[in-house]
Amino acid sequence: MSEETSSVILDGTNPTLDVSDLSYEFEKARFTGNITRITTKQAPLNDLTVI
Repeated sequence: MSEETSSVILDGTNPTLDVSDLSYEFEKARFTGNITRITTKQAPLNDLTVI
């Protein structure tokens, strides 16, 4: 299996997104520092760069 490089927007618009996908995205963000938008309104904190 190859690592998927496209980003996943966790805003509830994807009906096939289940809890395991959510858990995976949040765990991946912990290790990579990527912050995924989880609401339909863009939050200012999502523009921060994790160093």
